[in-house]
Amino acid sequence: MSSQYQKPAPAPDLGPLFSHPEEEFQELAVCPVPREEAVVFGIIFERKGRANAIGMARVAEQAGLSTRVVQQLIHHLIVDHRLRIGSATDKPAGYYWILTEQELSLAVAQLDGRIIETAQRKAALLKSTLPHVLGQLALDLKPKEAA
Repeated sequence: MSSQYQKPAPAPDLGPLFSHPEEEFQELAVCPVPREEAVVFGIIFERKGRANAIGMARVAEQAGLSTRVVQQLIHHLIVDHRLRIGSATDKPAGYYWILTEQELSLAVAQLDGRIIETAQRKAALLKSTLPHVLGQLALDLKPKEAA
């Protein structure tokens, strides 16, 4: 496996919701962010579209960081900055900049699958049922009403 940079394939046509991904890059660029965060974002931002996904090990190598730190930074970029970073486990596996509504749907469906798998494991550990675990989770997430 070569560790040299490979130019990503051309980006697909952009949908109306994703017509200006560079605006999100510029928005993040004007925020004071740690160097590592900006580097990881830049690497993934270059990987526009599902076909150009880059594996975590490659991101870590290019950024000069551990895979654990990369994973934490990507989580932060998605959750705190609400950036459209998708991940895929099938080939090409890795992270990519979501460009289309179809890619967004695929990324969300993959997350839904992970949520269900995790809830199934929790149910098994508790010797409970999946509906019970999911129902309890929904109750735990409800905002507490004022007394």
